[in-house]
Amino acid sequence: MVITDHSLFVWPGIAQAVGVSRQAINAIETGKFNPSLETAFRLSKLFGVAIEEIFELVH
Repeated sequence: MVITDHSLFVWPGIAQAVGVSRQAINAIETGKFNPSLETAFRLSKLFGVAIEEIFELVH
């Protein structure tokens, strides 16, 4: 997940906005955890971009 380009946001604010913990956002960002589809959609809406712009499918 590449959300660090949005420097106006901070981890606690992102976490609160999408309804997960700050630790979950950090784990998603570092690739240690895959978010639920609901969380992915919430992140997409928060940043105003398509899910595909945030996440990529890795085989």
